[in-house]
Amino acid sequence: MWAALATQPDGKTKLVVVEKVTRGGEHGDQEIADWIRDANRLATLDHPNLGRVREVVIRDDEVLVVSDYVDGVRLSDLLQTEPRPNLETSLRVLVDVLSGLGALHNLRDAKREPLHLIHGELGPDRVVVGLDGLARVVSPCRVRSAGPRPGQEGSAYLAPELLLGDESADLRADVYGVGVMLWEALSRKRLFSNLQPSAIVTHLLSGRVPRATVPEDSPWAEPLVEVVSRALSADPQKRFATAAAMAAEVRRISGAKLVAQVRVAAYVRGAHGDHVRARREALERGEGRPPEAIEVEVDVRVSVPAPPPEPTATTRPP
Repeated sequence: MWAALATQPDGKTKLVVVEKVTRGGEHGDQEIADWIRDANRLATLDHPNLGRVREVVIRDDEVLVVSDYVDGVRLSDLLQTEPRPNLETSLRVLVDVLSGLGALHNLRDAKREPLHLIHGELGPDRVVVGLDGLARVVSPCRVRSAGPRPGQEGSAYLAPELLLGDESADLRADVYGVGVMLWEALSRKRLFSNLQPSAIVTHLLSGRVPRATVPEDSPWAEPLVEVVSRALSADPQKRFATAAAMAAEVRRISGAKLVAQVRVAAYVRGAHGDHVRARREALERGEGRPPEAIEVEVDVRVSVPAPPPEPTATTRPP
């Protein structure tokens, strides 16, 4: 996945994100075909809490998916910030995440038939909190593979059915991922730290998942512990049926404690604003790009940096 500059008809450039998959590599033709199909479907969806897919570019030897670039910080990085986001801010972010997931899950085709799309790899590294205070679920369309799932860190947020490779997993697997993030927002620590996927599955299926704890200064949040327990059920049938249902319950319990978008924006700008703006300026100048580029004809021209042999501090995917 790369940052790229798209040259528009008026000659101006726009910063975008391009994901590239090469044919004949680690992914089979059917996996790539499914990815193209889902990306084209998502290109019809415009929602403020979901990363926008703009173009699908098909070439002889590779496929490119072009998405909007978001000025913000991944939630995984935000959680390492001092001061860490307070509970009220975290809940606002998670309500946004559930809203974006709801839009993804409810996407229908031209005949109004549900497409049954899920994210399937949801976690804090798949959530970007923008300088505008909106949280967006990113990478809603990934190449699915029978190979290994995300690494140990990412696996901590995957439902047991996903870790077991169950292809019948549905939208409730994404609800589970939000449940893990809510557990961690309440308890202010990792739920599954340094555990292999097999150990996580064992903990879940044996009922050895500890209950979330509530910060001493937030007794009003105690009912959210039951929300977490329901979302983290090993049995998908016992979880919230939809992302919207879970969001409604979080909103009901939070009430006036749920902060406004402007408060989230102020926090992100104060903690990371200078870095985010400097990063955009550097990318728009093309700094850190290798000398070679590939020009692709789409509705606009997209110049994609060729992959460097080794990532460095100045040449790396976003």
